[in-house]
Amino acid sequence: MTLTTLMTVNAVLAAIIVYGVVFLHAHGVRHDRRHTKGHLRSLRAVEPARERDRIAA
Repeated sequence: MTLTTLMTVNAVLAAIIVYGVVFLHAHGVRHDRRHTKGHLRSLRAVEPARERDRIAA
């Protein structure tokens, strides 16, 4: 295997690894935001009930 071929194969493998790391990081960020928004949605649904209870008391 020549040096040029070795460098090319190494560069391609490095690019694949970098793409995978960036893809997994983006997926984690997207999942975390969706998870956080899900909790905010449930808190917003509880808030009117608290307001109602406060008014009734």
